[in-house]
Amino acid sequence: MDGRDGEIRPGVGRAVEMGSSLAPHTYPRPAILGEIDLDRHAVIEASAGTGKTYTLEHLVVELVLTREVPLEQILVVTFTEKATREMRERVRAKLRDLLEPPDEAAPAAAEDWVIDEVARRRLGDALAVFDRAPISTIHAFCQRVLTESAFDCARLLRQEQVESREVFAEAFRQELRVALAPGARLAPVLERALSQWDVQRLEDSLYRWYVERGAPEPRFDRARAEDALKRLPTRLELGPSGFARRALESGLSRNPKKEIPPRLLALAPTVEALRAGGDFFTALLSFWDWAQQDAPGKRTNLQYVRHYLGKAKAPLTGLADLVETLGRSAGSPLTVLLGEMLPQIAMRLSGRKSERGHFDFDDMLRMLRDALFSDGGEVLADELRRRYRVALVDEFQDTDRVQWDIFRRVFFEAPATGSETDRRLILIGDPKQAIYGFRNADVHTYHAARDTVVEGGGQSVPLTVSFRSSAPLIAQVNAILAEGFFTGVNAYPHPVSCGRPERRALAPDGSDAPPVTLLHLVGRPQLRRAWVERALGAYVAAEIRRLLDGGLRLDDGEETRPLAPSDVHVLCRSKRDAEAVGRALAEASVPHAHFKQEGLFQTEAARHVWELLRAVESPDDPVRRLHAWLTPFFAVPLDRLGDCRDLPPQHPLVSHLSRWRELAESQRWAALFRALVEESGLARRELFAAQSERRLTDYQHILEVLLEETHRGRRSISQLLARLGAFIEERELPPGESGNVHRLESERNAVQILTMHKSKGLEAEVVFLVGGLSEVRADGLAPKVFHDDDGRRVAWIGDPTEPVRARIERERREEAERLLYVALTRARRRLYLPYFGSPPPGVEVAGEASFELEAELPLGEPAGRPQLDLFFDDPQEAIPQATPADEGEYELRRLDGPYRVLNERLRALVESGHAFDRAQIDVRPSRDGGADPRLALDAWAPPPALLGADPDEAGRFARLRRARGGFDVTSYTRMKRLAGGFRPAETDGGADGAAEEAFVAESVDAALPEEETMPGGAAVGVFLHEVLEHLDFAAVEPIESPEAMLLDPDIRALFEARAAANGVELRWMSHAAALVHAALHAPLRLADGGTLPGLCRAGRLAKELPFLHPIPERGHPRLGEGAPRLEAAGLRIDRGFVRGVIDLIVEHEGRYHVLDYKSDRLPSYAEGAVAGHVENNYLVQARLYTLGALKALSIHDEAAYEARFGGLLYLFLRGLEPGIDATWSLRPTWREVCAWEGALLEDAPWGYPLPARRVAAP
Repeated sequence: MDGRDGEIRPGVGRAVEMGSSLAPHTYPRPAILGEIDLDRHAVIEASAGTGKTYTLEHLVVELVLTREVPLEQILVVTFTEKATREMRERVRAKLRDLLEPPDEAAPAAAEDWVIDEVARRRLGDALAVFDRAPISTIHAFCQRVLTESAFDCARLLRQEQVESREVFAEAFRQELRVALAPGARLAPVLERALSQWDVQRLEDSLYRWYVERGAPEPRFDRARAEDALKRLPTRLELGPSGFARRALESGLSRNPKKEIPPRLLALAPTVEALRAGGDFFTALLSFWDWAQQDAPGKRTNLQYVRHYLGKAKAPLTGLADLVETLGRSAGSPLTVLLGEMLPQIAMRLSGRKSERGHFDFDDMLRMLRDALFSDGGEVLADELRRRYRVALVDEFQDTDRVQWDIFRRVFFEAPATGSETDRRLILIGDPKQAIYGFRNADVHTYHAARDTVVEGGGQSVPLTVSFRSSAPLIAQVNAILAEGFFTGVNAYPHPVSCGRPERRALAPDGSDAPPVTLLHLVGRPQLRRAWVERALGAYVAAEIRRLLDGGLRLDDGEETRPLAPSDVHVLCRSKRDAEAVGRALAEASVPHAHFKQEGLFQTEAARHVWELLRAVESPDDPVRRLHAWLTPFFAVPLDRLGDCRDLPPQHPLVSHLSRWRELAESQRWAALFRALVEESGLARRELFAAQSERRLTDYQHILEVLLEETHRGRRSISQLLARLGAFIEERELPPGESGNVHRLESERNAVQILTMHKSKGLEAEVVFLVGGLSEVRADGLAPKVFHDDDGRRVAWIGDPTEPVRARIERERREEAERLLYVALTRARRRLYLPYFGSPPPGVEVAGEASFELEAELPLGEPAGRPQLDLFFDDPQEAIPQATPADEGEYELRRLDGPYRVLNERLRALVESGHAFDRAQIDVRPSRDGGADPRLALDAWAPPPALLGADPDEAGRFARLRRARGGFDVTSYTRMKRLAGGFRPAETDGGADGAAEEAFVAESVDAALPEEETMPGGAAVGVFLHEVLEHLDFAAVEPIESPEAMLLDPDIRALFEARAAANGVELRWMSHAAALVHAALHAPLRLADGGTLPGLCRAGRLAKELPFLHPIPERGHPRLGEGAPRLEAAGLRIDRGFVRGVIDLIVEHEGRYHVLDYKSDRLPSYAEGAVAGHVENNYLVQARLYTLGALKALSIHDEAAYEARFGGLLYLFLRGLEPGIDATWSLRPTWREVCAWEGALLEDAPWGYPLPARRVAAP
């Protein structure tokens, strides 16, 4: 087509007069269009602020005007609904703008568009059909194709979109019931999994794996795992002619040669049972138990055997391969469930969706991709090629393999004819801004697609001019992004230049303000993370206030203006960061708002709505009503709540609930939700009494989401409550891109606080970067994603191998680099960055100072579980050593968040002499010492005036409780506490006593260095008691030493499990074993004069024997009166019960002996010192336990007592050494025992209070 036929080409004077009354005019054509060859496929690589969307909208115009491509044949694909709306508005506005003649003709350039009659006709045609323009999200495009080509896609004509999480939950629960049924083959594994995680966590984890698009590795292969387990050696094969011979030939070193056989021997019975036809999954459980047992070198059995066999030579390499196979492909319940249960869930889910005509969000892409690659896929691809001549794909850095497969198949692989009608694919994106890997976006797919297009003859076009930032700021950011910042797949090959040189930031004196300011944090004397966050927040708030009060003016070349609050963005990494900054800005009275803050349904507002709707569902339920009346919808004061228990039906509180119940039953949801806000008075109270509109906005937003839910088919209030509960508990997400995101509460001029992820696509005049100093702990059940050498996305299960770990860490760092790139490029004129490091050369910092951040673990987190630094090169360094701090917290001398990547680059620049503006922030200890605010909350008690309590109400309640509260149960511990508690041991002041004490103390501690002496305390005492409770005494009898005892894997596992349960450090195991071994082997002198050769040699015994008997009363049978008959008529129990637990009862020579272990740490274990300690602290216990044992053993008269009861023996575990009898024994006379029972008739026998007697109800 030539110009006479209406061809439009750039250039002045190329228009053809068609008799129109409007003279041709020109319109500026962006220069970048001259670099794009529309006769080829292309990849347009943008950078932040380079006008990607601007280029895209002008490309559409270029295709319409110069290539005569109808608008309906230009497919424009975006990734969000917001981007789609913006693109449609901008393209429509551009088409209209082109049609409007300019008021004044500007000088034309050679490349400008000439808008003549032909051009107007084409533009007019495009506007006429604009509503049919295929500008949409990728999901909307796929859904449209699936609907319009239902037959080609083998799809039902009528289908319904459902929530993926919701339908997965249904399929999971159904499969769970099947898998846990009696006799189900997977039941043992599933039961083991549910002993570690609850059902909800298991469901959440499996769903994450269900939506993960990476290939799971290592995969569970049952046949291979079963074969490997069967081929492990049996007991016979571990004999001298088996393993021992092969070990000699394999070069295995001495210790492994000694240690591995007994460890494999422990597993041999499992192997033999499996070979004999045993159940594989039951055997697998035994393998897991074996694998986790301790081995030398702080390794588990599996780690130890795998490590040393992996180094061995033939003939043990085959055995090493078997162990490796089991450890990798069947090493945990999660691996098995992903291989066995998840496919069944997916199959069940797919079948249900097919039957019901349902599809979810991800199905749209997958079904179109599958249809295109099916047997009839070429027909569908040809149809789409006839429909669309050009595809423009925006934000292509956020693509994935499925999306690329679709566009590659339809457009890139379309047959080429060499004409202008060939199909064209233009991909537009910025790989440096690929930050949505957690949503399955895959920057590696972008790079592969770009390379495919370019290698196939396509063009790569960089956008290199930034129209966002000022020239000084671009220069500084380019310096930061130069060599040393990006690694791996990330690169910055085309540093941008400034397209707005007139843009300036002015200081109060009119000079240029510095573009980048480093906030140099200096510890006085330390840089602890909690203090840093407070100091940084306070500085940011003060600096923003200074800038707003005239500290910065904005110059655009033609006019200047002051900085407004909305010109400032504060970028954070997490919700915690954002909340901390928000508090600081509020304290400084800086207007601020949280931009697109996540967690709408995790707020108090959501809980209030839930409480209210529960009361609407059951308005007669008194508990639900009281909960609802405490919410802001009714705002009943706490001190008036008691008056609202029994209100009449006509009371306004009750009548409101009844009326709202009627609206819910009639399904008038809009009227109901409006009434909840207006009739309740909520809107008035929030508008006039609250400090902001934040909470009212949240209430309205939540109710709007619920109204949308009613339109989706949920018609009962019970269903609505279930859905709301799922949103609150995060089991499901509200539909839409922003379903769980807070709306802005108003359009006021305010500083915006937002996360780095949310900042993508936004810009501000001034940006403060304050987040990312620490990293959130990763979920151990979540996929660990990386890419292999072929670019394939892999999702690793469980603990990675060292090569895999290195890949994961590398890609996490690359993700952090891209996220920081986004943060660095949001500012137009000024950027503030935290800085940790030495001062710049030549700058002195006076006084004591620290320059390295010390991050803190949250209170309550054990010191042994530090946060994992995701950016260490050496995985072993990823577990920093923790040291106690004064406040009982733990410090990690690490900057362990993603900001570390940027700080490393800033330090390199500063140390090399690069000039940055610097503001020093002295970080001093906070007044609260960085304490967890939960501690203050726990200690808070409301003042009596707040509750409006009756002064005597507490007394009346106490009397009522005593009268109606049921039986009171007391114990020695409770009586002891009421009597004043434990009394420390006292020593004899005489010379003989001191000498004996010194001798005993020396003998007790001689065997162990002082630092190995186990501390005292309740936790250690419980630990020792639990070991003795669960230990098999007979199994210890042949073991000659504590060290040998700990070599037994079952005994060591018991010690370590009980230590972990009670918070006892493992370094005390040797000392604990020594105490236990001595207690079980020491000869014991009994109270009746006999000698027990050792507890491990005892005959019959009973551990942890509980007793419970009524506190004696005047009408009760007494000892010596025969067996008590509590069922006798007229017998009442008014005083309650005495209870206790006897550590051990041993039968020796026909008599029962009561033994009690004591782990008290005494200055002396001499006979006199022990007796004095017992008299001060345990005499009442001895009396109660004697009475309890007699009643439990049915000893009710003197003859039985003399024949069957031997007495009590207290064993002081820490003093049982050769030559020392650290015991105390007692065998009272029958008369003394009866007197003790009589003493319990008193209110405070021996000065120890018993429960108060019942009184009549007031």
